[in-house]
Amino acid sequence: MLIRRFSLQALFTIALTLAAATSTSLLAQSNTGTILGTVQDDTGAAIPDATITIRNVGTGEARTVKSDNSGSYNVSNLQVGHYSITITRDGFAGTQIADTELQVAQRATINPVLHVGAITDKIDVVASAVPLLNESSSSVGQVIDTRTVQNVPLNGRSFWQLTQLTPGVSFIQGGQNIAAGGTSIRASAVNVNVNGLSPSWTGWYLDGSNITETQLGGTLISPNVDALEEFKVESSNMPADYGHSPTIVNATLKSGTNSFHGTAFEFLRNNAFDAKNYFYVPPSGSTRRNQPLHRNQFGFAVGGPIVKDHTFFFIDLQSTLYSLGQNFDNIVPSATMRTGDYRGSGVTLKDPLTGQAFLNNVIPADRISPQAAYFVKYIPAANQLRGNVSHAVLTNKLKQQLDLGDIRVDQTLFSKDRLTGRYSISNNRETDPNAFPALGGFPLRSRGQNVVLRETHTFSEKWLTETQFSYYRSVFFFTSSLQGQDFNTAAGIKGMEGLSPAQYYGLPTLTISNYTGFNGQSGSNSYPKQNKIRSWQYLVRTTYSSGKHEVRMGYENFHNTNTYISGSNSLGTFAFSNSYSGDNFADFLLGYPANSSRSYFRSLWGGYGNFQAMYVQDDYKFSPTLTINAGFRWEINPFYHGIKGQVTGFNPDNGKIVVPDDFSLQAQPATATLFPLFSDRIQSTSSLGLPNTVRPTAGVNLGPRFGIAYSGFKNTVFRAAYGIFYLFPDNNAINNTQNVVPFVASQTVNNSRPKPTLNFGDFYSGQPIVAPNNGSVCSFGTVANSCSQPSVSSMELHTKNTYVQEYNFAVQHQFGNKMSLDIAYVGNRSLHIVQPFQVNDPFPGAGAIQQRRPLQQWGTIGLSRYAGNGNYNALQTKLETRALAGATILVSYTYGSCLTDGTFNGLTREQSGGYNYYGPCNYDIKHNFVTSGVYDLPFGRGKTFAGSAHGVVQGLIGNWGLSGVGTLQAGLPFTLTISTDQANTGLGSQRPNLTGNAQMVRRPNCWYYDSRNASCPAGGMDGFAVPALYTYGNGGTNTMRNDGLVQFDLSVLKKFSLGESRSIEFRGSFFNVFNHTTFATPVTNIDSTSAGQITATLNAARSIELAGKIYF
Repeated sequence: MLIRRFSLQALFTIALTLAAATSTSLLAQSNTGTILGTVQDDTGAAIPDATITIRNVGTGEARTVKSDNSGSYNVSNLQVGHYSITITRDGFAGTQIADTELQVAQRATINPVLHVGAITDKIDVVASAVPLLNESSSSVGQVIDTRTVQNVPLNGRSFWQLTQLTPGVSFIQGGQNIAAGGTSIRASAVNVNVNGLSPSWTGWYLDGSNITETQLGGTLISPNVDALEEFKVESSNMPADYGHSPTIVNATLKSGTNSFHGTAFEFLRNNAFDAKNYFYVPPSGSTRRNQPLHRNQFGFAVGGPIVKDHTFFFIDLQSTLYSLGQNFDNIVPSATMRTGDYRGSGVTLKDPLTGQAFLNNVIPADRISPQAAYFVKYIPAANQLRGNVSHAVLTNKLKQQLDLGDIRVDQTLFSKDRLTGRYSISNNRETDPNAFPALGGFPLRSRGQNVVLRETHTFSEKWLTETQFSYYRSVFFFTSSLQGQDFNTAAGIKGMEGLSPAQYYGLPTLTISNYTGFNGQSGSNSYPKQNKIRSWQYLVRTTYSSGKHEVRMGYENFHNTNTYISGSNSLGTFAFSNSYSGDNFADFLLGYPANSSRSYFRSLWGGYGNFQAMYVQDDYKFSPTLTINAGFRWEINPFYHGIKGQVTGFNPDNGKIVVPDDFSLQAQPATATLFPLFSDRIQSTSSLGLPNTVRPTAGVNLGPRFGIAYSGFKNTVFRAAYGIFYLFPDNNAINNTQNVVPFVASQTVNNSRPKPTLNFGDFYSGQPIVAPNNGSVCSFGTVANSCSQPSVSSMELHTKNTYVQEYNFAVQHQFGNKMSLDIAYVGNRSLHIVQPFQVNDPFPGAGAIQQRRPLQQWGTIGLSRYAGNGNYNALQTKLETRALAGATILVSYTYGSCLTDGTFNGLTREQSGGYNYYGPCNYDIKHNFVTSGVYDLPFGRGKTFAGSAHGVVQGLIGNWGLSGVGTLQAGLPFTLTISTDQANTGLGSQRPNLTGNAQMVRRPNCWYYDSRNASCPAGGMDGFAVPALYTYGNGGTNTMRNDGLVQFDLSVLKKFSLGESRSIEFRGSFFNVFNHTTFATPVTNIDSTSAGQITATLNAARSIELAGKIYF
């Protein structure tokens, strides 16, 4: 039944891939680790020429090396897993370490001791599961092991939630995160903040393959947690093997072994088990406490041998069926107002054409716009009346199915070659609800795929080479409301003909101030749209391992292509905003928009680039107590080429847009029309000696990596490191350079006031989006091909690559053999962060904005510059135990500070009057405490209590377990704003003036005191004010803090044995078990009557999940 319920499409796809992989030996990379150390005798003297054999317990694969003259040995490129280690030497009794676990990217130091005796006198030593002391690496990070991944509560079963267990890692509001209550199961926008750095800077790797979404950040590939061996967060000072990201999440899938093993599972969530959501308002007549929610997650994971000791497989499948009712509280016209009858409404209507009141306050039927009459039927009927305002409160469902699957094949060829291959897929289908049910939902389809092929050849015990190819592909298809239906023609709206291909027709955007508008996801969301991201990766790495040295030399080639299609505003936007009749909805009925905008459909656009790197890394065991990690990485990170030459720059010397010589006049439907109209404001790259990327490739990106690990004191290690890490060019900044003429043009037309001259149906009166000039002098003082003054979005011509300097100093001490404490200073400095500058905004003052701009031939000019800086400094501590009385515990605390000038409103210091926008980062979290653990209760057979229990007693009291995650996180910062353009420059989100210290009330209806908010207590004093006209406020960046996150998740587990190596487990998970509400960011506009009010929570109310799992 479990398999039958799984998505047939995903099952069929992966089954075909399995057949292909096993028949053609297409094999891929897995992450590896190193076991190293020094062989010593009873006196501590080094033993040279000892034979060390390291054997994988699961697969039987073995590697043999000899210790050098200093007794040192090094065995690199070992698969993650469990190993036995045998050490022999003439004149000494042989020693065998029966079981040691090697983790992902770990350099495990094992220093065996040989005793004098015959070689046949073997002494067995059982090693601890994983060496706790990190004696051979200076990087900072945290491994999340299999036991933690599979047992702690995960709302949605997404492994990346557990990155927060790493010191310095936190989740930030607005992402798909653990604090969001698992209400989304897409993984693409994972807002994981590592050491104060932007979430989009984190690299995501699976089995050594880069699976990062280069546009969105995060990843689409989120493996079933039962398929994960473990993963590691490399948070600071990685070796030179890694690049393009300053932090890495590095996951490894399980592989098959010589025995069959696996799991089958089902996890269930239902809103009937959940507590009431704090702000939830049920529909009229309903007694529900929260939105309807149903989530089923089921699947299996199984691995084993195909040919014993040689060929192994692992396959997993997981399907999630998810339904969430979303509550919509629509403000709608009453039944009589829909027909134009405003009697009893409290609003007196006037005829916009005469200025006289309508007779009996009723709009005559023949005055109702045909367009409004067409659209009004889609507005849901009112079902609640609050005060004098009609509401349509209803629930629509989000429906989603997410299918995940992986297949991995490992092959040992002879004794010199190992082949590995993996294919992963994430297939998502969902329909997002619409506030107006009659308009249907918004279908979304996305798919992520990743293929990895890897071959490792061992030339000798010292030399080996790895060759890897991988491919990552993700696609998103966003569909507009009732796509394909030509609403504009049906309603009689002219001027949209030919702006969009017929297959992408849909609903225009209609906004009605103070009422819920028509949302077809066109306009600002640019629906319909399609995003495709493809990455090809090739790398070759040669490793030389001797006793003291592990030297790795490598070359990488990463080709990335991002392509997009977007509806832009090709269906049109019409805004009705109380300009004429006295009521916004009445303006809609009469057909008098205050303004309207439109643009061309954007066909294929995007960019592509080829990025290369070379590196060398030497991990040198200078002495038994000192390891030096030294490396250099050279990266070539050119700026993206535009698809069909669609990329631009801006030349401030002459105010012209710079385009490549090879750009195509067929790049966009409008390009052939727009280029002649703006050719006098456009110049080519060749005229400036620039390449077709518009920007020359930055110089040598040399990233040194240097660190030391010193263990000269018993059970204590000191570590320090410094490194430079370069980033890919900002993909979103490159995309913004394509949103400009001659590739894009939009038009905004304002209706006349006080008497309208344009109506809903004939608003554009046959005008083209951009009109040619007849030879007259334009308003900006010259005769141009066109007098249009479009806005510009581009970048400066000469840029630099963003990079991060990282540094740390840490002390680690081990207590006994199962507990360790780390205390570390971790810091970084970010340089050349992308900043948006508004270079054509006028200085504050009176008069028309356009006539005061420095370059009057253009509207606003948003110019990206790589000019920002940031820094992060933190004290990071963690206490970790493994297998301590049945408990695995990790407790971490971070006290940190992140400051930057990269988060600001785009003004230069001169424009803003000298105010400095340097301040806390958007993701600056001062305090972050996280604890996690898995604990086997000490009851039942073989345990501390009732150790001889059997039968019914054992069944009742044995094999119980607890697991949990607790988070105490300080609040995120936010910036206060005003809603008006006091400076008269056109800039949005301007700042208030500070008049004193803001008073924090910390209530959901009044988070900070504002006298305009009637819910705030009397007697307070405002700490800010609206600036004087024609001035900017002096309010700083991120000066306020929202609520801190408090969340504890708990799982209770009970396992029943079904015989040798088989069992069944039941568990109940309680997310936010104490039902603590953490409030989201309040309204930040200080001149609003709702200033300081909060309408959402950062975390969900307590929810319960039930699960069953079979182990075999």
